[in-house]
Amino acid sequence: MAFFDRLWTSTWHSLSLDAVEPADAGRLLLVWKRAVREAPSGLPLVAALSLQDSPGLLTNVALVDLSGGVDTASYRYVGPRLTRLYRKAEKGRRLKDIYDRKVFAEIVSAFTIVLRTREPLFTWRNFTFLNHDLGYRRLILPCAAGPAGGVALIVCIHPSRADLTEESQWAEAADRYRAVVMADA
Repeated sequence: MAFFDRLWTSTWHSLSLDAVEPADAGRLLLVWKRAVREAPSGLPLVAALSLQDSPGLLTNVALVDLSGGVDTASYRYVGPRLTRLYRKAEKGRRLKDIYDRKVFAEIVSAFTIVLRTREPLFTWRNFTFLNHDLGYRRLILPCAAGPAGGVALIVCIHPSRADLTEESQWAEAADRYRAVVMADA
C-alpha cells in the first residue's frame, strides 16, 4: 500500500499576492484591498465588497461562515463554477462533512493562517497521480461577517487547467487511483 500512496501526492504552498491570477481573482483582491482602506476594524464587511455588483467575480467564489469556528465552517454561498466542479460544496453544508479528513485538515490549516494574520492568502494546491497533475489556485480573503462581529472568508478557487470544468473530470484521477489500490488489497 505504501508504494501506491507514493503514486498519489498532494502539496500546497503559498504564493505571492503579486502573482494572483487569473484576472477575476486579481480584481477580487483589489476590491478587498479598497474595502480594507475604508474598514474601521481593519477587516471589511462582506457586504461592503458589493460583489453582487460584479457578478463575474462570483462564479468561482465561496463565502465561508466561521461563526462557530474553523471546525464548524460552512458554506453560505457557493458560485456556480465551484458547484459544477464539486457538487457536494453546497450552501449550508459544513466543510468537514464534505471533504475527506486530509483535505479538510489542509483547509483548516490555510484558514487558520488567514484568521491569525488577518491577511489574504494565495495558495497553489497540487495533486499528482503518476504523471497526471491537477490542482487549483486559491485566494482566501478575511472579512468581518457583519456589524456584530465574527469573521467570514471569501474563497476564490480556479482549477490549474482551464479544461477542468466538471466534477467528473476531477474525480477521474481519484477513480484510477482507487482502482489501483483496490486491485492490490
